Amino acid sequence: MTVRHVAHLLIVAAATLPAGCGLLGGDAAPAAPPAWLAQPAQHPACDDALLCGVGTSQLRGTAAIEQARRGGLQQISASILVDVQSEIVAATRSVLENGEAQWTEDLAENITLRSDSELPAARVIETYENPVNGDTAVLVGVPRLALVDKWLPELESAVGQADELVRQATAAGDTDPIQALTMLTEAQRTVNSVWVLANKLRVVANRTSASGRIAGPFNRTSSLVGSLASEITRHASSMRLTIVSGDGQRGRIRGHLPAPLLVEATLRNAEGEWRPLAGLPLAFHAAPGQLEVQPAGGTTGPDGRLRVLASALRRVPGARSAVRVAPDFGADSALVGLPEVTFRYTLPNAADTRILLVAEATLDSAAVPGDDLLSSLAGHLGAAGFDVQTYSPGDTRNAQLMRAPATELASMVGRDIDYVLRASGHITPSSDSGGLHWFTALGEFEAIGLDDASVFPLATPTVKGAHTNASVEGARRVLLRELLPVMRQTLDEQFIVDFIEHTPTSP
Repeated sequence: MTVRHVAHLLIVAAATLPAGCGLLGGDAAPAAPPAWLAQPAQHPACDDALLCGVGTSQLRGTAAIEQARRGGLQQISASILVDVQSEIVAATRSVLENGEAQWTEDLAENITLRSDSELPAARVIETYENPVNGDTAVLVGVPRLALVDKWLPELESAVGQADELVRQATAAGDTDPIQALTMLTEAQRTVNSVWVLANKLRVVANRTSASGRIAGPFNRTSSLVGSLASEITRHASSMRLTIVSGDGQRGRIRGHLPAPLLVEATLRNAEGEWRPLAGLPLAFHAAPGQLEVQPAGGTTGPDGRLRVLASALRRVPGARSAVRVAPDFGADSALVGLPEVTFRYTLPNAADTRILLVAEATLDSAAVPGDDLLSSLAGHLGAAGFDVQTYSPGDTRNAQLMRAPATELASMVGRDIDYVLRASGHITPSSDSGGLHWFTALGEFEAIGLDDASVFPLATPTVKGAHTNASVEGARRVLLRELLPVMRQTLDEQFIVDFIEHTPTSP
């Protein structure tokens, strides 16, 4: 038996001995770590009146104690917020009797909960130093009543401010609906904060004598939530957005929708008539990277209408080809329940798209036979489902189309082509080594949409390759062996992917 085997058996034996037993007469094993490391509430000091948490630190000395203490406070704060989140959802359901979408648990889930890094009257209950790695753990406690004393005055003050905002919005509603909605946005932002604070107090006061102290402010906050929801509902029922034109269009990949998106906002007056609503701020929403809207947003004109242009259309996996329009009173506080409309459009797939592919290859300024480049790329696009046409690299039309301005291409090829795709491979000698001649190869693509002469390049990385022949034949071999696979991958990732239809996951 080797020394390594003996050492391994000793380690295994030591690991299986009961706690407190030594090996070969050595010192006793370290005592088990305290239970509060994993479950702070098991410590005798952590009763109903005290919230406890554990923090750890790899530092040494007093710095370790302070870092671990703050970590324990963060754990306490985080556990409070978990309970608060559940409390908000349950309490919001009970406040809104109609259960409609003006203020539901969906809104509650969007409320940002802030973790407090310092809590009042916090004290260190016990510390523990790990004998193996020297890490420090600290058990911290915070009295529930101290939190009530800190947060209750804040709640009472905030409830008063939020109540005044709702009152002002209600008063303005009959004369200036836009101003009323602006005030409601500010009121909702404040009420969000107040509602979180009220539920934090409810959580920390649970099972303490302070439960009665928070009942009044909590009930006032609940009433405020209901009042705000009712006011939003009132405005939502008297406001309407309507699509005037631009729905159901067919766009082009990387291109634009042919016609503007035109939406109209109207407001119902006291006589029940729908009148244009001027000055309403609107935002147009789509999945990131899906399209660009110009202008990105704006306000309705005197006729209650706003029109925008949609361009740079792309497919986004999981997203529908749609643009949602809704009133916009601030990105951080959207009023839930106000009317909105959705423009839908379609994009072509590969089978609906006709491409004229032209190509060339060069070694410095000298031409390299490009037949293989052209046929390979055409076959790759054809396999993806595109209708692909080509000219031979020796055809004068190929050279003309490679260099013609984008604005002239439509007249040169006719309207039955959707895109002219220009592909080029540029080879330059770089060095000689060990009887091999090294080349640097760069592939480039330009896709030109013929309906508007828009040009978008596809980026292909530079590659290197070597061949025993330093002439055009060597360059051609490097082109086919090294550059062509990279160019096909570029087509896959930057062009073909946009024509692949996906099953939408969003509504």
